[in-house]
Amino acid sequence: MSELQGQMDMSIEMETVAKPENEWGYDERGNLLADPAGAERRAGSIAAEINAIKAQTRQVMIGAALEIGRKLIEAKAVVPRGRWIAWLEENVDYSERRAQDLMRLYEEYGKKSIPQAIAELDYTKAVALLALPEELRVTAAEKAVDEGLSVRELQAEIARLKAENDSRQLKLDDLLKESEEAAALRARADEAEKALKAANKDLKAAKAQSKADLQRATDAVNRANDAAKELDGLKARVAELEAEPVQVEVVPEDVRAELDRLRGQVKSGGRAECVVKLRVGYERLVNEFKAVEALLRDVEDKAPEEAAKYAEALRRACGMMADKFAAGGMPV
Repeated sequence: MSELQGQMDMSIEMETVAKPENEWGYDERGNLLADPAGAERRAGSIAAEINAIKAQTRQVMIGAALEIGRKLIEAKAVVPRGRWIAWLEENVDYSERRAQDLMRLYEEYGKKSIPQAIAELDYTKAVALLALPEELRVTAAEKAVDEGLSVRELQAEIARLKAENDSRQLKLDDLLKESEEAAALRARADEAEKALKAANKDLKAAKAQSKADLQRATDAVNRANDAAKELDGLKARVAELEAEPVQVEVVPEDVRAELDRLRGQVKSGGRAECVVKLRVGYERLVNEFKAVEALLRDVEDKAPEEAAKYAEALRRACGMMADKFAAGGMPV
């Protein structure tokens, strides 16, 4: 740092020697010369030169601070644990706070191009800007440069920006929380909608199943009612057959002729009356068989689940009759 100060002193001394006294606008006694306008112009030029030197000095100081921060990071990596603060005091005469500021400056600005507005600040102001988030530092630095803020004024501006940022961050956090809650509600609503659709689907299927079950039950009841009516008819028919001989309403012509012939033989004493009665009974049996057969076909159409049972019963009855005729020595 002393070398840098020496360079600045030499630069100012050279400027002083190179310029004649009358160009400064004042004589050796401090009296204003006859050309005040020229003196004013020269004063403005000197101010510009001073500001340029100040800008160069700031850049050199920031650059030096960044380099010192880099070196401190290297040193901290090799200094034994527990010796860091003592090492700083004994070797570079830095406090821990100063060393931390220098290392933070390097971490923030030494690994990339430093913004121009921050490069125009001095070390103290550049360190103060570290209290702000990166996206706000350039804004504060530009205001400090444009308005010539002092360190205290810059710190107040930093505090204001930080408070605004914290408030904005709280609002963002609240919005994010509300967004997350809204997303959770949307997810729950989607799940509820899916559950409702599934429930409606199950309900529709249950209704369809119930309707089908009801239809099957209704069909079964109707079949039972039909079967009951048919059974009542069959019972009535059986009762009629058991109560009186069945009269055949329709007798084929050949049978009628044979009956007449037999009756004639009975009257003439040609055949026994029992043979004629047997013949009539046979014809009656044949006609009744045809009637039962027709009834069985009707059952097959209207109550097919019952037809097999009755058909089996008829086969057994026919078989029993055939067995009985065979057992009695009669031809089948």
